[in-house]
Amino acid sequence: MAEGETDIGPQGLKKKLKESHKIDVPYRKVVRGKQIAMDKLYGPWDKSFDNLYRLKVQIEESSPRFFVVIDYHTINNKIRFNRLFFALKACVDGFLRGCRPYLAVTVHF
Repeated sequence: MAEGETDIGPQGLKKKLKESHKIDVPYRKVVRGKQIAMDKLYGPWDKSFDNLYRLKVQIEESSPRFFVVIDYHTINNKIRFNRLFFALKACVDGFLRGCRPYLAVTVHF
Protein backbone atom coordinates (compact mmCIF):
# COMPACT_ATOMS: atom_id res chain seq x y z
CA MET A 1 0.00 0.00 0.00
CA ALA A 2 1.22 3.46 -0.79
CA GLU A 3 1.72 6.24 1.74
CA GLY A 4 -1.64 7.33 3.23
CA GLU A 5 -3.59 4.35 1.89
CA THR A 6 -3.76 2.41 5.13
CA ASP A 7 -6.79 4.41 6.26
CA ILE A 8 -8.88 3.81 3.12
CA GLY A 9 -12.04 1.80 3.75
CA PRO A 10 -13.19 -1.38 1.97
CA GLN A 11 -15.55 0.50 -0.38
CA GLY A 12 -12.72 2.82 -1.41
CA LEU A 13 -10.39 -0.14 -2.01
CA LYS A 14 -13.08 -1.94 -4.00
CA LYS A 15 -13.54 1.15 -6.19
CA LYS A 16 -9.78 1.58 -6.63
CA LEU A 17 -9.38 -2.06 -7.71
CA LYS A 18 -12.21 -1.60 -10.22
CA GLU A 19 -10.64 1.60 -11.66
CA SER A 20 -7.00 0.52 -11.80
CA HIS A 21 -7.24 -3.23 -12.52
CA LYS A 22 -10.73 -3.51 -14.06
CA ILE A 23 -11.77 -6.26 -11.64
CA ASP A 24 -14.77 -6.47 -9.34
CA VAL A 25 -13.70 -8.03 -6.04
CA PRO A 26 -16.42 -9.04 -3.54
CA TYR A 27 -16.65 -6.78 -0.49
CA ARG A 28 -15.76 -9.56 1.98
CA LYS A 29 -12.61 -10.45 0.02
CA VAL A 30 -11.55 -6.79 0.02
CA VAL A 31 -12.00 -6.62 3.81
CA ARG A 32 -10.03 -9.84 4.35
CA GLY A 33 -7.32 -8.80 1.87
CA LYS A 34 -6.85 -5.48 3.62
CA GLN A 35 -6.56 -7.26 6.98
CA ILE A 36 -3.90 -9.62 5.58
CA ALA A 37 -1.97 -6.66 4.13
CA MET A 38 -2.16 -4.71 7.41
CA ASP A 39 -0.95 -7.78 9.33
CA LYS A 40 2.02 -8.11 6.98
CA LEU A 41 2.87 -4.41 7.26
CA TYR A 42 2.35 -3.88 10.99
CA GLY A 43 2.04 -7.36 12.52
CA PRO A 44 -1.13 -8.99 13.84
CA TRP A 45 -3.40 -6.66 15.81
CA ASP A 46 -3.75 -9.06 18.76
CA LYS A 47 0.04 -9.11 19.25
CA SER A 48 0.41 -5.31 19.39
CA PHE A 49 -0.48 -5.12 23.10
CA ASP A 50 2.58 -7.27 23.90
CA ASN A 51 4.72 -4.73 22.04
CA LEU A 52 3.76 -2.07 24.60
CA TYR A 53 5.56 -3.98 27.34
CA ARG A 54 8.64 -4.36 25.15
CA LEU A 55 8.51 -0.61 24.48
CA LYS A 56 8.20 0.08 28.22
CA VAL A 57 11.26 -2.07 28.99
CA GLN A 58 13.31 -0.42 26.23
CA ILE A 59 12.37 3.08 27.41
CA GLU A 60 13.16 2.29 31.04
CA GLU A 61 16.46 0.60 30.16
CA SER A 62 17.66 3.34 27.82
CA SER A 63 16.32 6.26 29.88
CA PRO A 64 15.96 5.34 33.56
CA ARG A 65 14.72 8.88 34.21
CA PHE A 66 11.49 8.07 32.37
CA PHE A 67 8.35 6.88 34.12
CA VAL A 68 6.09 4.55 32.07
CA VAL A 69 2.68 3.16 33.09
CA ILE A 70 0.49 0.87 30.97
CA ASP A 71 -3.14 0.84 32.05
CA TYR A 72 -5.44 -1.99 30.99
CA HIS A 73 -8.69 -3.62 32.01
CA THR A 74 -10.08 -7.13 31.68
CA ILE A 75 -13.22 -7.92 29.68
CA ASN A 76 -14.44 -11.52 29.43
CA ASN A 77 -11.10 -12.78 30.77
CA LYS A 78 -9.20 -10.91 28.04
CA ILE A 79 -6.81 -8.05 28.73
CA ARG A 80 -7.75 -4.85 26.87
CA PHE A 81 -5.49 -1.82 26.51
CA ASN A 82 -6.86 1.33 28.13
CA ARG A 83 -4.08 3.94 28.06
CA LEU A 84 -0.35 4.58 28.21
CA PHE A 85 1.35 7.27 30.28
CA PHE A 86 4.99 8.25 30.11
CA ALA A 87 6.90 11.25 31.39
CA LEU A 88 10.28 12.28 32.73
CA LYS A 89 10.56 11.02 36.30
CA ALA A 90 11.76 14.47 37.43
CA CYS A 91 8.52 16.01 36.11
CA VAL A 92 6.39 13.45 37.96
CA ASP A 93 8.39 13.93 41.19
CA GLY A 94 8.16 17.73 40.90
CA PHE A 95 4.44 17.55 40.30
CA LEU A 96 3.91 15.28 43.30
CA ARG A 97 6.07 17.49 45.56
CA GLY A 98 4.30 20.66 44.43
CA CYS A 99 0.72 19.45 44.78
CA ARG A 100 -1.24 19.06 47.97
CA PRO A 101 -2.64 15.61 48.68
CA TYR A 102 -6.36 15.17 48.03
CA LEU A 103 -9.01 12.61 48.66
CA ALA A 104 -11.25 11.53 45.80
CA VAL A 105 -14.46 9.59 46.33
CA THR A 106 -16.18 7.98 43.36
CA VAL A 107 -19.50 6.25 43.33
CA HIS A 108 -20.31 3.57 40.75
CA PHE A 109 -23.86 2.46 40.23
